[in-house]
Amino acid sequence: RVRDCPEDSVLKAMFPEYCNGTVCRAQECCEPLGVCNDIDCGYGYTRKFELPALCAETRCFRWECCERIRGSCAATQCDEWHVPRAGRPEACDGVFCAQAECCGLPGVCDRHVCGQGFVVRTLEKVNCSTTECSQEECCDQVPPDELPAAVPQEVLIGAFV
Repeated sequence: RVRDCPEDSVLKAMFPEYCNGTVCRAQECCEPLGVCNDIDCGYGYTRKFELPALCAETRCFRWECCERIRGSCAATQCDEWHVPRAGRPEACDGVFCAQAECCGLPGVCDRHVCGQGFVVRTLEKVNCSTTECSQEECCDQVPPDELPAAVPQEVLIGAFV
């Protein structure tokens, strides 16, 4: 029997009962390792950019040669009631993104969005361009000479009513 197979092969699962000579040759007891060219990745998968030279077994597994095709939120259009989700995922769960992965209800401006030195632009309900509002969308900067540091924002908002 052959003790070791060459680097590009593994021992056969079933050995021949007899070899052609007094010593078995590698071809009689070893099988070549698979190569990724032999595998069809199938729907939702594409061949990896960097393929291994050989697979781990005589037959390649999908995970060795293929990677999932994943949709991107960049290609997803939100319907009229939804806006792009803040912090969209880099890739979606499937080939195509579900709207819920990329879109959500618009955020609404409130005083919590405004940092120190800023006040809410209006007391009316304002929908934001994404699911989370930004200070730029909702707040106005108050000149330093008009905003005493000790006056809380709630007092200032009430003063405009």
